[in-house]
Amino acid sequence: MRILLITLFIILGMCSSAISSERSDRRSDDSLHDMFGGPRKGVEAPNLILHTLDGEEVNLSEYIGKEPIVLEFGSYTCPVFREKHESLERLFTEYGDRATFFLIYSIEAHPKGDPSPYSNTEWVTEPNRSRGILYRQPANKDGRTKLAEDARADLNITVPILVDDMENSAWQAYGKAPNAAYLIGVDGRIKLRQGWFEPSEFRRVLERELAK
Repeated sequence: MRILLITLFIILGMCSSAISSERSDRRSDDSLHDMFGGPRKGVEAPNLILHTLDGEEVNLSEYIGKEPIVLEFGSYTCPVFREKHESLERLFTEYGDRATFFLIYSIEAHPKGDPSPYSNTEWVTEPNRSRGILYRQPANKDGRTKLAEDARADLNITVPILVDDMENSAWQAYGKAPNAAYLIGVDGRIKLRQGWFEPSEFRRVLERELAK
C-alpha cells in the first residue's frame, strides 16, 4: 500500500510538472505573439518563396514532410544574431544530415543613417560602432543580398542563406523579431518558436523531434 501511494504521488508530481511547463510555454508563446506577431506553436507553418544568394528560387513547402526544418532570422547589423549564429552553425554541423536548415536574411535591425524597425529612429548599437558595422538599410534586393554576402564572409556562415524580399514577406509572416528561430516538424507545424535564438532549448526540442 505504501509503495502504491508513493508511486501515485510521483505520478501526480510528474503530471503537475507537465501542466506547469505547458502553461509556461503557452504564456511565453502568447508574449512573443503580442510582441512580434507571427505563427504560434502548433499551427501550420506559413509558406515562404525566397531566393538564395545566387538568385535561385526556394519554395519552403517543397521541404515540408521530408524532415524537420530549422529557420533562423537575422541581419548583419543585429548584434544578437552575430553573437548567437555560431551556435546554429554547430547545430547545423551536428544535425544537418537529418534536418533542413535555412538562415532567413531579413530587414536590418540597426542600420546607420536610417530608422531601426524596432524604434522608428536611428539606433546604432555600440557593438556595431566598435566593429565598424555601419550600413544603410538596403534600398533594393541587390543591396540586401550584398549585406548577406558580407555577413556570410565575416561570420563564416555555412548554413544556406535565403534572402527576404523588399516587402519583408518572411519577416512579416513569421513575426518581426530580430533573431527569431523556428523549428517546423515533419507534419508542417511549428514545434518551437523563439524571439531570440536560444541554442540549448532549441537543441532539446530538435533532438526530441528527430527521435520521433
